[in-house]
Amino acid sequence: CSTASQPGKVGDAITCTFDSYKYKSTRKNTIAIFQKNIKVLQSPGLTVARGTYTFGDTTTLTAGEIEIKFLNSKNKSESATIKIVLAAADPGPDPGPDPGTQDPVNINLSKWKLQLPVGPSNDKVLEITQLSTYSSQFFYLNTAKTAYIVNAPVWPPAQPENNLVPAHTPNSKTTRSELRELSSWNFDVGKHTLITKLAVRNTPLSGDTTPSFAGEVVLAQLFCGSNTVINLRYFAKSNEIVIVIEDNGNKSPRRLSSYTLGDIFEVKLEIINKLAYVYYNDAQIISDALVRTSYAKNSCYFKTGVYNQVIPVTTKPDVNNINSQYAEAALHKVIILHQ
Repeated sequence: CSTASQPGKVGDAITCTFDSYKYKSTRKNTIAIFQKNIKVLQSPGLTVARGTYTFGDTTTLTAGEIEIKFLNSKNKSESATIKIVLAAADPGPDPGPDPGTQDPVNINLSKWKLQLPVGPSNDKVLEITQLSTYSSQFFYLNTAKTAYIVNAPVWPPAQPENNLVPAHTPNSKTTRSELRELSSWNFDVGKHTLITKLAVRNTPLSGDTTPSFAGEVVLAQLFCGSNTVINLRYFAKSNEIVIVIEDNGNKSPRRLSSYTLGDIFEVKLEIINKLAYVYYNDAQIISDALVRTSYAKNSCYFKTGVYNQVIPVTTKPDVNNINSQYAEAALHKVIILHQ
């Protein structure tokens, strides 16, 4: 047997060439790793055909020697024992804050719940908290495993078998597929950061001149209580990314950048002692923007995903091809920090 580097290190693949033997290990965790990574070895003592096998994931092993003993057909130990020495693992570069639990998508799903465009009634959306095991047409890992796709149809089809209908949250009228931060905080003290890296893939009615919000999608938000304090939007009509920061009544959108549908971009939103700082692809666009102070003591939380700004779901709209109208984005990274 050999390892990728000499001497071997914890984390190296172990490659062994077998004749026609059975094996067992003197360490239980070694056996478990062999079982996990080699499907033909379902249990210790199973006969292995002649050939070369690679034991891939050894990251749970500590430094020291691994012993693999070979057994003859009568299940008695042969005299030969192969030993592989593993040196201490190289910790590698610092992964940075909140690397997330999904690799390579940098999103720690345990910090979020998902609000869907369907629910038990029109004004109550279905919320998913166990996101690590959830997948549907509204939220799924792409084939390349580089992003989570969030999809919000303007008029999602009803699911009578699950007692689900098109739905919106109590204070809105349109659909969303949006991650909502589970924890809450006050923005009058400390530093609170949202980093979202995403690509807008589709917007509803983006070619129409009516209604006024055609092609407009909210991509990220800061909520305090039941109030939208800050929101990031894509305007399809003008092909630009804008942000709205409510400053004691001023809700004028501020342009961050022009945008081409499908491009990946990153926005960082920082709230520091009631002031907002906004970065677009690492360039600071807005600094020292005062956030509406009356919201400071409320419970605040971040959101990101797609939230339609067109067509209420209370009545099925009379729009051609309504079932093909949807908002969709790819989330490549979402990080939240509170300091």
